[in-house]
This record gives sequence, structure tokens and C-alpha cells, in this order.
Amino acid sequence: MSLPIEGLVGLQNVGATCHMNSTLQCLSNIEKLRIYFLDNKSKIKNKVNKLSSSLLTVFENLWEKSSATYYTPQEFKDVISEMNPLFKGIQANDTKDLILFILETIHNELNEVNNNISGNNIYNAFDYNAAFANFSMYFRKNYNSIISNLFYGMNNLMMTCCTCQKTLHNVQCFNILIFPLEEVRKYKGYNRNIVSIYDCFDYNERQDYMVGENQISCIFCNRMSNSINQTKIIISPNVLIINLNRGKGLMYDIKLQFLEYLDIKKYVFYSASPHYYELVGVVSHLGASDMSGHFIAFCRNSENCKWYKFNDAIVTESNFQEVLNFGVPCILFFNSVKC
Repeated sequence: MSLPIEGLVGLQNVGATCHMNSTLQCLSNIEKLRIYFLDNKSKIKNKVNKLSSSLLTVFENLWEKSSATYYTPQEFKDVISEMNPLFKGIQANDTKDLILFILETIHNELNEVNNNISGNNIYNAFDYNAAFANFSMYFRKNYNSIISNLFYGMNNLMMTCCTCQKTLHNVQCFNILIFPLEEVRKYKGYNRNIVSIYDCFDYNERQDYMVGENQISCIFCNRMSNSINQTKIIISPNVLIINLNRGKGLMYDIKLQFLEYLDIKKYVFYSASPHYYELVGVVSHLGASDMSGHFIAFCRNSENCKWYKFNDAIVTESNFQEVLNFGVPCILFFNSVKC
């Protein structure tokens, strides 16, 4: 008799928490994150690490109690509601806001360095290698948690003054990429309501012309000036989270084309950083509004590599075709793999 597959436990809805349940299922299927939590229980579980301890409890019930059909995440809901009023009550919330709060809070709780060393990450005569070394040193002295190690990447925000032609480079961390699909569609000049995931990366590194009321105050020529702004990914994270922002206009008719594997090598400056990814989780939405309707999760199980649909307490086997065709994808979770 074969042993039951772990990680197939549902999450009971405790009051319009389908967005929370879907997010938690996707996070639990990021294998390195889950293993770290389950292997470091004594380190994580204490009164100081409130949200981390609650997340650990969720992981334990989803992956170490496979005989159960579902778990009620009331403790997690109570803790996150206490920590952030945005998540109180029974109203649906933006899944992106929830993920950002979880990642940033747990990083702060588990960060092993508390130096808080300031770093000058703004450059006017830019040398990528020197900037990378400078920022990496700053990053290592201020960020060391399972969250920063897995989810943090590095962007360069470039702003070129059209008057003096000098460029201001600002190196920053990111832990989620946000792609506004309607703007991507317009940027690509499509008349059809279909964009690809690679169209989104093209949009991400587009050149924006800032003129008129959007002029900048140039620090080099000391005057208001038109500028050209551009963002470049310097280092991509080990776990890539992509938010598909459809805006308040509910552009749910825009279909995103994506596959189970993603290669963004052409969009990343340092070729040695992660660039080849495998899709491991998707939060999808059913309904007319991102503030109503219903959220479900699709996750690829790390034990048997099969897809499963997590509809609150109900878990059923699925496949990638259902991932593509069921509801509207809102958040994509990619895990880096060696190609």
C-alpha cells in the first residue's frame, strides 16, 4: 500500500478568506521555504515571531498531518488581523498586499542581522560590477533571512536627463514583480486581448518618456527637465512572484499566455543569477471583481510533480490545462531550476 501524498490538505474558509487560503497553499508548495520552516521549528516558534510561528503551524498541518482532509487556519487569520488592520473582518483583500505583508513581516522577524547599516545605492557614473559589489555588501549586512535569500532580487532604476544626458542609477531590492496587463497590451500595440508573459517582461524594461508635468528635477544640471526612465533587472530571485494587475477597471477579459517553464535570461543583467523557472503555484480568481468573487489555488506538488486544485477545504487532482483555463490568474509563483 502506497503512502499518502503529503501537502494535499485543504484550508477551511473562516470568513471570506479564500484569498488568504490560496496564498498560503502556494507558499506551502515552495519547497525550500517549507523545508526551512519545518526543519527550524524551535528557532521559529516563539512569542516574538508571531506571523512566522503561525505560518509554521499552517505548514505543519498541511504537510505533516496528511490523514486530515482540511485544516482551519483561524490562528493565522487572528494573528495577521491583529498585526495589520487591512486584514481584519471578513472582506476580501488584495492578494498582492497580503503576500507583500507576509514576506516583509516574516523577513523582519527572521532576519539574522540587525546592523541597519545605511548604504548609498545611488550612482551617477554607473559601473554595474562596482554597483553590484557595493549593493551586495550592503545587502548582506542588512538582509539575511529565508525570505531575503529566496524572494529578493535586485533592480536598477535608471533616469536619464534629456538636458545634460546624465543618468541617475538607483539600485533597489524587489520581492514581487507587478505587471499591469492593460498597459502591457497597449504598449505592445495589440488590438487583441491576449498578452504573453514575455510581453510583460518587455514592458517592464521599456523606456518611459517623462515630459510636461512629469518632468524631473535633475541633480546634475540643477533644473527641471524631461527624462527617460527605464528599469533593468540586475539579479532575479530564486523564487519569482508575479502579480498580474488588471486594475480597478476589471480588465478580466485580457488573457495571459504562459507555460510551465519560464526563461528570462535576456531580461537579467547578470547571467549567473537565476533565470530559468518552473511554475509551482497560481492564485486564480472567479467573479466580476478582484474584491469579490472567489479565489482558488493551483499548486504543483513537489512529491509527485502533479497539479492539484485547492478550493478552500476541497482538494482535487488537476492538470496544467485546467490551470490555464480555470478562472483568471492573478499571482504566479515560479521556482528557479537548473536548465
